Amino acid sequence: MSNTNVTKQNEEFLNNEIKFALDMYYDILNRLSTNESFRNLGIDKRMEKVLENIDYKEFNTKYPIVCKLLVQTQQFNPRAFKKYLIHYNTIKPTKEERAECIGNPKKQLLWRNQIDAYYYKHLYIEQSNSHNMQEANRQYNIALENLNKDTEDFFKKYEEELKKMSEKKSKNVKELRDELKKSLNKSINK
Repeated sequence: MSNTNVTKQNEEFLNNEIKFALDMYYDILNRLSTNESFRNLGIDKRMEKVLENIDYKEFNTKYPIVCKLLVQTQQFNPRAFKKYLIHYNTIKPTKEERAECIGNPKKQLLWRNQIDAYYYKHLYIEQSNSHNMQEANRQYNIALENLNKDTEDFFKKYEEELKKMSEKKSKNVKELRDELKKSLNKSINK
């Protein structure tokens, strides 16, 4: 396959993704302006409502940060999204990062947060029409810090739930053993 065909395919992919995101963005803006019950939904319920659409749900699976900002804050910019898509599809973890991430979902999400923060950075640049890279990088760092904090909080809660389940399982096993001992003692004593 020639480079021209690859470039055309890449451009077609980018254009399709951007067109879909724009259509989704305009759909959400339209719902917000015309549907009072949708407008009055809390952020989480609004997201649930949007994700009832199977295509939007798939988009959210691929680009959760873009979808989150689009639904929750109505922030979207096609140029920022294009830069994010190019970055998202070209940046790869180093050998060391890949080895660290294998079998470690927390490390995988922390690595992905770097890519997602890149979208925040370019969204800031496009929306502010600023060419101040120092401020754009500051926005990136703030976004990365917040995403990493959310990831850490999620996994902390996950670990706590696993610990509770383990403790409950141990308690249930102990209770079952005690019941079995009592039952065996009763049958032996008869």
